[in-house]
Amino acid sequence: MPTRLPIPSRNRHVEKFERRRPSVPSPSSVGGVALRLAIGRDGIGLELARPASVACVRVTELSATLPGMRFPVDVSGGVARFRNRRGALTRLEIEISTRALERWAAPRLRGIVTTRTPEVWIAADRSKAIVCVAAATEADDESASAAPIVAFDVHAFAEADNLVLVVSNARGIDLPAPATAMAIACTHAILGPAAKRSGAVFTLRRVAAAIATELLPQAGARVPATDEVFWCAVAAHGHGWILSAMRSGLAATPTHEGLRAREAAFMLVEADEAAVRGDLSTARDEYLRALERAPRHGEIARRIVEIDARIDGRAEAALATLAEARTYEGGPGFGVVVGALLLRIGDVDAAMASLERAAESEPAPGLAARAFEMAARAARDPEDAARWLDRAVARAPHATTARWSRAHTRLALGRLEDALADVEHLEALASGTRSKHAVWLSAARAWVAAGLGTRSAPLFEHALRYSPDEPLALAGLGAALVEEGQVARGISVLERSLELRRASGGRRLRFR
Repeated sequence: MPTRLPIPSRNRHVEKFERRRPSVPSPSSVGGVALRLAIGRDGIGLELARPASVACVRVTELSATLPGMRFPVDVSGGVARFRNRRGALTRLEIEISTRALERWAAPRLRGIVTTRTPEVWIAADRSKAIVCVAAATEADDESASAAPIVAFDVHAFAEADNLVLVVSNARGIDLPAPATAMAIACTHAILGPAAKRSGAVFTLRRVAAAIATELLPQAGARVPATDEVFWCAVAAHGHGWILSAMRSGLAATPTHEGLRAREAAFMLVEADEAAVRGDLSTARDEYLRALERAPRHGEIARRIVEIDARIDGRAEAALATLAEARTYEGGPGFGVVVGALLLRIGDVDAAMASLERAAESEPAPGLAARAFEMAARAARDPEDAARWLDRAVARAPHATTARWSRAHTRLALGRLEDALADVEHLEALASGTRSKHAVWLSAARAWVAAGLGTRSAPLFEHALRYSPDEPLALAGLGAALVEEGQVARGISVLERSLELRRASGGRRLRFR
């Protein structure tokens, strides 16, 4: 908590006034923002009495001095007596929680990687954010293995009262556009019109002034002057960041990694703009020109490979670009791209080694799990595939695609109890009775497809628990009972299924 300004004890005017004043004025709260008087060596000022919120930002400290105020002065009227005076902002501290930012960002990212609201994961790492945006998948959707997912870093820099954000290290799987273009689009959707964009660089201007303008009028106070208030600290703490600004403060020192990202972003403004427009030919030409000026630059090579990896017949060219830049496994995400390229040219062993390194170094659990899933699909042996999927589920326990893949793999290996455990977990992940019904119906069909029709009846019964009049589940249960030898009961269930189908003007039943 910020330290309260001390009341001076050696000023005789203040001592005389304190003896006369009956009590300290109470905080004033209007519109949910509470202010209180601050009396210190610099005079009288206003400050937040308790933290306040602006969008997804929590303001923990905001203090402004009131110039021209000299002791002795009557403060018996409290904040109301001084709120019409214009002060000067002296200090501002804000906190940004990763969970709050995830909730704020998710609805704003609708339509970028998917038409629905995506799943957003954000982690704090020194003066940058690691962001992962994935298409939301339902627990009953077995065909979601091609769902787009993108991860990227956002570095923060303090430039006077501006905050500059730089997007870098973009990587992803099954994306409709190059990863960098997708990352820029996601960041733009989150920040909206508050930020000015140039390529992969976003500038939030006069942030301290904007926060003061948002908060103080809610408490009925005038907006203070914010001249010479600079951001002097940008640091991560646990599950978020703390940013501090003060009058005449020194700008926060950027990290070496951040400086490299900003250098690359400034070099690639025109190329990134072309990529965002979808003009990949122009973007690639601009990236190549930049690579001539900065040979072996990993971030530039990454952007070129993003484009080449999307075009058939360019796998060897993309691998050559990475090898020449000496970034063949140069960081998180390179392994995913390299693994996909190596699979395309048929080098399975090298591809799986690359995917393993990528998954182990990837901080975003969702993308790491997808890399393990890619390796599982490429595995020649079901036992190996099951082990890859074990690692995928360990990294992302809520990854429904990995759960379904592992359930099918375990079923093929005859590990029925283990497969059933995955289905039960998918049921727990499903939201609503319709989705839970679909999970068990899909599982029952998988048992039938694996030649285990005689053991599928309990699964169809689980499905009917959530939707007792569903013709497909009834038809599947009837067929399973007949196959088990319970002919009379099975025929009765099948007849019930046909009645329901006719009543609904139904469709042809397919349960095998």
